[in-house]
Amino acid sequence: LTTPPPPFDALRVLTLLIVGAESQHLPPAQIERYRRALGDFLEVASVRAKHQLIGDAADEVAAAIQTFLTR
Repeated sequence: LTTPPPPFDALRVLTLLIVGAESQHLPPAQIERYRRALGDFLEVASVRAKHQLIGDAADEVAAAIQTFLTR
């Protein structure tokens, strides 16, 4: 969190973005920016949570990660 992320064009690995469906911290326009920048390298999973994903939806987060890692 203290260093800037690498530029999107340097990220050529599969990337999972888990978002809280009830969160106001990541607007849809930002998700679309990630989708345009990463293309097929981005997978987005939505869980029934606000901003505290693991606290609000631990089982759904774990399932999303497991699905992502085993596909």
